[in-house]
Amino acid sequence: VKRIVIGKYKKNIREKLSKTINDKYDLAIISANPYTNSLIEASKIISNKNLNAKILFKLHPNENSIKEDIFKSFKEYKNINIFDSEEPIENILMLSPRILVVQSTTTYNALESNKEIYILPKYDYHIHEDMFKLNNVHILDESMSIDLSNKTYSRFLEGTIFFDDFKISDDIKKLIEI
Repeated sequence: VKRIVIGKYKKNIREKLSKTINDKYDLAIISANPYTNSLIEASKIISNKNLNAKILFKLHPNENSIKEDIFKSFKEYKNINIFDSEEPIENILMLSPRILVVQSTTTYNALESNKEIYILPKYDYHIHEDMFKLNNVHILDESMSIDLSNKTYSRFLEGTIFFDDFKISDDIKKLIEI
């Protein structure tokens, strides 16, 4: 299997994430525009079905211009906390054993860190088709049912690496110098 480096992900962070489980939140929802409204709606449905659950809604930098509207939309949902786009994704992944996305490179960070993944089947979600058959990846149906009362989950991908440390080879250095 040939490994293709698709991003920079430091090994020490990967090891820290895979060993750190902080149950501060039961679910981290990773948002991004154009999925914002669908993820807000899904968040509200999941919140109403899991009243005792603690849910984190992570804003994407491309949502900064609508940040105030997003905060207003969750005003009545006391179990949903919104995290600013400035919060590093590594910190978010340490706060919850599972995430919900439409599609995001964060999904690969989460898989590599042995998190449980829920995918909202909207827009271009099929971009993650390569992971649909993995045991810890779940495609949500219309009922938006996620059992957040379950505090334990299995680690399915021990040792799987999607991101590798980026090393600049001599060939790349020569190209940069040109």
